Amino acid sequence: MEIEEKEKENLKNNANNINNNLNTSHDGELHSEREYCKKILDVKYNPYEGFHPATEKDDKGKKVFIDAKKICRIFGTDVKTKVLNDVNLKIYEKEFVMILGPSGCGKTTLMNILGLLDTPSSGKLYINNKLTSNMAESERAVFRRKIGGFIFQQFHLINTLTALQNVELPMVLDNLETETRTQRAMRLLNLVGLKGKEHNRPSQLSGGQQQRVAIARALSNKPKILFADEPTGNLDSVSGKQVMKLIKELHDQGITVIMVTHDSTLLKYATKVIKMKDGLIEELLQRDE
Repeated sequence: MEIEEKEKENLKNNANNINNNLNTSHDGELHSEREYCKKILDVKYNPYEGFHPATEKDDKGKKVFIDAKKICRIFGTDVKTKVLNDVNLKIYEKEFVMILGPSGCGKTTLMNILGLLDTPSSGKLYINNKLTSNMAESERAVFRRKIGGFIFQQFHLINTLTALQNVELPMVLDNLETETRTQRAMRLLNLVGLKGKEHNRPSQLSGGQQQRVAIARALSNKPKILFADEPTGNLDSVSGKQVMKLIKELHDQGITVIMVTHDSTLLKYATKVIKMKDGLIEELLQRDE
């Protein structure tokens, strides 16, 4: 009986010790178990941590790549919809810019205009100090093929071509010799982790693998700037992380990146963030040094 009473006393002491541990937080304040859990759960994730409102001082000494002045884009004839409204923006060389906002805010339209896939209804756009409205369509095509690389949410691979042939396609349009373009395409597929998949068609590849083929294709003509429209939008979380890691590595090698996303968790890769709402730039943020 005496042993049993001692065991009961030990259990009681242990329970008191556990209760005391639950009721004391790391900062020494007393909380009930429920209050302590609530305190942990109430800590909110801030995707903009590490960023500050951009100022002219942030861009001092940087070279302007793209300069957009009072860009408007209106769709429709009878019923007109203004998708972009007097947007002013400068993109500097070697930046990783993310355009963030809800669906319909104009972020993809803005990226398409910056990448010469679309033209503004009004305003002026300069690329390397050249006014784009003065460019002939042939000049715009050269920019899209040689200066800019494009990655889309839907991949846009040609189903009847192999991975290798899809990557080679821009180089075919640029009249590169067969041996040169094949060697470069093989090297790029190896770079994006698809060695051994060169002769697979898109239907034989996973979504993440197809997006990596699209990235290799975007790099085939050695672009100076990469435009990416929701590149992880159709991917699972694992493939999405792999694609973002690859894009970040390309940026680290000196490629300017402009990326559209609605996913604020991806902002950790950016050096600059453009927050959009209703066709306007709501806020421009710069990563802290």
